[in-house]
Amino acid sequence: MIYELRNYRCHPGKLDAVLQRFEGPTLGIWRRMAFRPIGFWTAHSEDGADLLIYIVAWHSAAEREAKWAEFLADPEWKAVRAASETDGPLLASFTTTLLSPTSFSALQ
Repeated sequence: MIYELRNYRCHPGKLDAVLQRFEGPTLGIWRRMAFRPIGFWTAHSEDGADLLIYIVAWHSAAEREAKWAEFLADPEWKAVRAASETDGPLLASFTTTLLSPTSFSALQ
């Protein structure tokens, strides 16, 4: 199992919209596609930016690549994203880190 840690830096004032998009349609699409989210957190960076941080579990790098490609091509996701960004993008940037558990990690 590998874990993908994603950090989304929101445009000012857009964190609530990002959370609503995840809690509603995004997680529904992910359930349909068998994504395995582990957890979601909000944070504030040192420069005051709002962040959404989450972790998704994958069986392999190949599964991760295939699932993200399927998600990004999904017509429902494209419509949800377009509708949520009528006033401009919600995210300023994001980073992704792939994590492999150690032998003593509670998550394997």
